[in-house]
Amino acid sequence: MMPWNGERRWWPLVAFKKVSTKHNGTLRYVKVFNRLNVVGGGVYQSGKYMEDVFAGMLRLIPKDLPVKRILLIGLGAGSCLKPIFRKFPNAHIVALEYDQTMVELCRVWSLPRVPRERVEIIFGDFIETLPLLSGEFDLILIDAFVGAEVAPSVVSAQVCSELRRLLSWRGAIGVNWFRQASSLSPEFEKKFTLHRLRKVKANNVGLYRRPGMGKRGEPVPEGYKDREESHVTRGESVACTKIGRLVIDRVWSRNEPSPTPIPGVLRLIFWNRYEAPIPPSWFEIPSLTDSDFLKGVAILDTSYYDENWNTQAKRHRRTFLQSTTLRIQKVNLEEFVRAYHASGALDWMTRKMFIGILNYHEKRHPDLLHLSVVVRVRDGLIVSGLATVDYPDIALSTHVIAFTHTQATDACAGIGLIDDWYRRCLEKQIRFLNFGILARPGRDPRAWQGYTRFKRQFHLTEIQRLRLAVRVVLPW
Repeated sequence: MMPWNGERRWWPLVAFKKVSTKHNGTLRYVKVFNRLNVVGGGVYQSGKYMEDVFAGMLRLIPKDLPVKRILLIGLGAGSCLKPIFRKFPNAHIVALEYDQTMVELCRVWSLPRVPRERVEIIFGDFIETLPLLSGEFDLILIDAFVGAEVAPSVVSAQVCSELRRLLSWRGAIGVNWFRQASSLSPEFEKKFTLHRLRKVKANNVGLYRRPGMGKRGEPVPEGYKDREESHVTRGESVACTKIGRLVIDRVWSRNEPSPTPIPGVLRLIFWNRYEAPIPPSWFEIPSLTDSDFLKGVAILDTSYYDENWNTQAKRHRRTFLQSTTLRIQKVNLEEFVRAYHASGALDWMTRKMFIGILNYHEKRHPDLLHLSVVVRVRDGLIVSGLATVDYPDIALSTHVIAFTHTQATDACAGIGLIDDWYRRCLEKQIRFLNFGILARPGRDPRAWQGYTRFKRQFHLTEIQRLRLAVRVVLPW
């Protein structure tokens, strides 16, 4: 969508035609250097300009988002298809379009230039056609206009509910707002969270996702508390260091920590927070710790906990439960550490670091540390292991270590341990399962990417803290 001032003297026209349509009034479409440009209602409806707008919108899509099915609301004459297939060559597109003239132009000009067998066009008003769709879409692209204005129905409660139903758990929605604001409706903002907004030529385009997809500063799930807020870790302030007349406090809390002066001592407070706004007396600094990492949390609200797992995880769970060659058993710390080293997972230094964490928990609260392994019956080889720590006072269990033996070919073993973890938490009325770090911004090595893909099979809410806030408290 772009303004058109009516000047066309610089166009080397090969063809120029007018046609009247029910929805767009008079359309002018021209062929320029073997490329179709459509103008209607005073704006560009399709053409090279719209290709660039869609290309800019697609650059907002996270690189780690696998896209297999795309829903396109507002096909126009199909100029958007080329940049979509350039970025996602194997995707299947379902396109909704309410203007028959545009559909015909698309079939003549655009479909021959793309893999047309992977494009499904549905004619009709998208308010009526959306409820007829089934399945999930990894990406939804919206470019629906009435003249030069965004179609009001795009932000209606009915359409927002349908979009929420059709969007996959980690999916994304790209919207072309043209010149209008990115927040057109409280209903749209209630259902989806704005992650990125940019200007592409004269157009505002935005990227939206479900709440709980790692947007920094987004509210965390109701009732969720991180492990540092547990009584097991000694309450609110879990780190206090004194160096001469300097006291350094590390605080995890939702509300602003009390900046109580200490006579004769300079106090430095580091505040780890989620959604709380930063007061004027605090300064935000880049974090050098895991508070800056993206974490995944599963919410256990029903005994049918696996209904939202992805297809592969469900299949491996069924395979494990039917298996007679694998069994889960509890082990002590020494046995777990021996199996962990024998697995060859990660490098020696990283394993040593994680084992240090296990030793800490074993010494401080051994009754809350759970060590489980999967044993291959025929030879007794430990093929997989999982270590977790429970915090009953905040209904939280955290993932510490998981490994799979390099010689193991049983892909279902890891899923079996996760299933066992879920069952145990269900029995103990633990509601939140913290899977730990999903990604480290800007420095996620390949060794961690496999763990990230594994964890994301379980329908996780992704949480990222705000950056550290710091305040200096003088002795008076």
